[in-house]
Amino acid sequence: MATSFTTFWMGTSMIIFTLTGMSLYPTIQNDMRKPQRWPLAVVPAYIVSVAYCMSTGVVGVEMFHSSVHPNILYNVQCHSSKVGQVLGKAAAGIYIVNGIGEALISSAAVAQEAEELLKLPSHKVNYKHILVRSGVWLVIIGVAVAVPHFHKYQALVGATTVCMNNFIFPPLFYYWLMKSGEDHLKVSICENLVFTAVVIFGAVAITCGTYTSMLAFLSDGEPRPC
Repeated sequence: MATSFTTFWMGTSMIIFTLTGMSLYPTIQNDMRKPQRWPLAVVPAYIVSVAYCMSTGVVGVEMFHSSVHPNILYNVQCHSSKVGQVLGKAAAGIYIVNGIGEALISSAAVAQEAEELLKLPSHKVNYKHILVRSGVWLVIIGVAVAVPHFHKYQALVGATTVCMNNFIFPPLFYYWLMKSGEDHLKVSICENLVFTAVVIFGAVAITCGTYTSMLAFLSDGEPRPC
């Protein structure tokens, strides 16, 4: 299957979706006892993640060619050999554990924001906290049940909210924090160049990714939510 404008930006949007957790980095770093050690955790994690994703993508395309599914686990589990089926089940198990871990971390941040909006006490837990966090998980479960085929929705979310949180807002907030402080710190030329490139990429990804995702929604055969 040849790469086209639509498939390229759909794929890029789905890759961006996997970076959802980046918006939680400031909160996690702020909670660390030694925040200056944050790069020691992030850099190795991204090296392993990039190596894993690249190897999975290259091997998947090489093995299945144009029949590769947006969720490659479907291809592996349907493989004719027993080894392929066993590996597919093992990969699915790891994927489930990883998904549960990501959901726990992400939902905790969302629940904390909801608790702050409701002005719930942060120093002790009561039944209101339990109701809020249960409500967050009910929403997550509801979306999972209502949208069984998630890759097109994944691309749309990646092209919109994730792009805004990861590429547009951080540079803007950084500028605002630097200018609004008492010292009125200046942003270096190198930082300006990097931030400008990040914002431009984010704007292009939002525009092209949203456009191609909406085209995918309007295509025939798209499964509708229940």
